[in-house]
Amino acid sequence: MAQLSFSHQQNIRPFNPFMDMAAVADLINESFAPYLDAPGRHSIEEMRRFGSVNWLVRLFWHSMPEWQSWLTGFVWIEAGQIIGNVTLQATDRHQRRWRIANVAVRPDQQRRGIARSLLERTLQEAHNRGGEWALLEVRATNQIAIHLYEELGFQRCGGEVTWNFDTHHLATFGEERWPVLQPLHARDWHALWELVHSAASSQTAWWQPFRPIAGQKLLDYDVGEWLRRRLGRGCVHTLGLWQDRYRLAAFLRLESNPKARQHKLWLIVHPDQEDAAYRRLVMVGLTLAKNAFAAPVTLQTSYDDQAFFYLLEDIGFQKVRDTVHMRCDLTREDVT
Repeated sequence: MAQLSFSHQQNIRPFNPFMDMAAVADLINESFAPYLDAPGRHSIEEMRRFGSVNWLVRLFWHSMPEWQSWLTGFVWIEAGQIIGNVTLQATDRHQRRWRIANVAVRPDQQRRGIARSLLERTLQEAHNRGGEWALLEVRATNQIAIHLYEELGFQRCGGEVTWNFDTHHLATFGEERWPVLQPLHARDWHALWELVHSAASSQTAWWQPFRPIAGQKLLDYDVGEWLRRRLGRGCVHTLGLWQDRYRLAAFLRLESNPKARQHKLWLIVHPDQEDAAYRRLVMVGLTLAKNAFAAPVTLQTSYDDQAFFYLLEDIGFQKVRDTVHMRCDLTREDVT
């Protein structure tokens, strides 16, 4: 990897969470405004609010060491203003994988090599911290960024598609046609683990490895979920379709957030299941969402699920984003 010139090094400094949070939130909003959905805009507002409470940021920073590997990165400064940013986050406690996010440059300052210089410095930092892989996500339509990432050593590693459905347009779906779904609990984590591994390709399994502890947390009906329901902050449905006593044929999770007026739906279906089973599971998720409150439902599908894309379009889902996953091997000799 090429070394940064001295002049560029003067423009780059580490992200300071105590000083930069609000300015970086404004930069991200300015850079990605045409592509931000409701959750994205909500995240930016959360960054602004968090940045305005400096003492709280310091409390988290000093009391939770993991924040120092989760909330880091670099900014580009000119005339005292932040005009470029790259966020760097460790994705595992051993800091072998690092996620690169929020590659943002102010629109009127783009095509000057700022993003490249920030990325080179960020990859060096991840390498210096013992990282083995750098990961990022990019819109499939952003060919300029994809070309830059490939020049820096990134390779494609699958991807995912985000869909939206407006439950106001949902026709009646009688419960007599529902598949027999049962609530899942922490004790069912092994069956879920086997379902995930049977449904995911090697690329998807590598990108987002599913560990037993994750399954137990995902299925556990904890105090937090009870409080959410009691306080009217939303609810979570975690359901499974059992193939037999020990094997899951499908998994459905619906998170409903009335404050944000949105639902998030996750589906995992065993490859042996027919298209009709997938359709019925989608309809169950949409019906549960509409019964809670009418609001858009977001569903993310990996590239592994392309066989079901036509079903989602037939049901009425709209494709809103196509995201490419990319990874860079930080153990290469040219990463110094």
